[in-house]
Amino acid sequence: MKTLVPLTKSIFYVGKLVGAYLFGWISDKYGRKLTLLVTMAIQFIGSLIQSFSVNFAMYVVLRVPLGLASGGKLLNKRK
Repeated sequence: MKTLVPLTKSIFYVGKLVGAYLFGWISDKYGRKLTLLVTMAIQFIGSLIQSFSVNFAMYVVLRVPLGLASGGKLLNKRK
């Protein structure tokens, strides 16, 4: 099982990379506040569902939206 830990980290960071690009574009188009609220909602719902995952495959699949939202939230924080 220890060999699968890097897989979950890699999937999370790929999602983070895509999310930074995607939510950066969305924040330019619709504004930072709305984008920040959407990414926070995605992270909350995704984390809640992920905490009840029943197998490893479900856990790995749910890492993608968490990575997407994490990348988007990082860009939209107020400076």
